[in-house]
Amino acid sequence: MQTKQTNRKALEYYLKLCYPITIYLEPEGGYVAPIKALPGCITQGETPDEMMADIEEAQQLWIETVYEQGNEISLPSDNFLSGYIGAEEAVLSVKQTLYNYGTTSVQTALLIVLKILNWE
Repeated sequence: MQTKQTNRKALEYYLKLCYPITIYLEPEGGYVAPIKALPGCITQGETPDEMMADIEEAQQLWIETVYEQGNEISLPSDNFLSGYIGAEEAVLSVKQTLYNYGTTSVQTALLIVLKILNWE
């Protein structure tokens, strides 16, 4: 259960935060991507482009809704995982990839990681 946040920053602050995204490659095809720090913030897509656009929109809507309700918004962890790869899961930090590859596009960062993993 989320609690009411008393000393919070402006909505724009939370919208600019970059959260680690967990990406699951579905056996039937496509991708599922939850943001674990934002409970219930999840999307899916047939392509990396579609999934990334959808997760960015889902994150924005989740933050706006929780903010309007006056509830607490979790901050992203400083502990970024940049390469843990399980059998069907890769835990990625898009923020770390943005930094490592010098890009400002989250979508470009995701595509770089998917190419490294040969998932694209």
